[in-house]
Amino acid sequence: MISKLTFLISEGIRSIARDRVSSIVSCLALAVSLLILSLAYFCSDYLFVQKNKITKDYEIEVFFNECVDINANKKICYDRVCEDKECNKEYILYLNKWFENKLFDNRIYNGEFIDQNKSSLRFEEKFGENIEEIFSYNPLPMSCLFALNSDFRNENEIRKLINEINQEKLVVDEVVSDFYKISKVEKIINMFFAVLLIIELVIVTVVVFYISNTIQLVIYSKKDDMEVLKLLGASNNFIRFPYVFEGMLYGFIGSLISLLSIFILNYLFIFLFEFNFFEISKDSFVFVVLINIIVGPFLGFIASSKALTSYIKN
Repeated sequence: MISKLTFLISEGIRSIARDRVSSIVSCLALAVSLLILSLAYFCSDYLFVQKNKITKDYEIEVFFNECVDINANKKICYDRVCEDKECNKEYILYLNKWFENKLFDNRIYNGEFIDQNKSSLRFEEKFGENIEEIFSYNPLPMSCLFALNSDFRNENEIRKLINEINQEKLVVDEVVSDFYKISKVEKIINMFFAVLLIIELVIVTVVVFYISNTIQLVIYSKKDDMEVLKLLGASNNFIRFPYVFEGMLYGFIGSLISLLSIFILNYLFIFLFEFNFFEISKDSFVFVVLINIIVGPFLGFIASSKALTSYIKN
């Protein structure tokens, strides 16, 4: 059994050695394909990290109506010029209760209720002016801020939540959101993925066809040897194995070249830009190594299988 396996593997290696130029080109073509795939992963990983940074502190702000209908018979309004805090107590308590109920929504992980004092301080921080000195009272409405859970920081979920809050017209005056920023980032990422996918599919297709044709030429050159093995009682799998192994060996060598190229590129980026590919996320290194070690031999297997299928058909 061991001698048979040794013979089959040596046949595959000898087949590569016979046509060195085609073998080198096949390995390099696979290496380029895997390198582009790896760089595409790094780019997509980087974009996702940047998206999470942009959306990390994303909040929506809800502005309240000045008058709130508690029921069909009772309406309470906020008196802006009232100096007695008690006169607006019922209004503030009602809005606080509404705000606290919203915090139970699983899409919201945190929130802040902004009363008149906080709204005045926010205005001063942003514009450097005291609103009460300008108008002699505070005309700013009360509001609240909601921070969203990471699973719901996408355009569809944000739009859905905003629409739900906007429907509560008895309490809500307006919902302010910059969700278009998230929408723009998502569109860029999706477009980037689409372009990369098309490029990678074209490259992989060309590489598979080239390797398949290379192996097919080897098969035709050894047609007589295959016939002799067949007459000696060799099984189809026994005859096919060296060519399948040859294709997978192309893929393995290509993956090693690709990984070496990635490490060299990474070193250059660290030296020139102080940017490390493998620090984009904690799984970057492991995932890229797996991509190369698995996808490379798999593409070689597909190419050799295609070559054998074409030979059988002919």
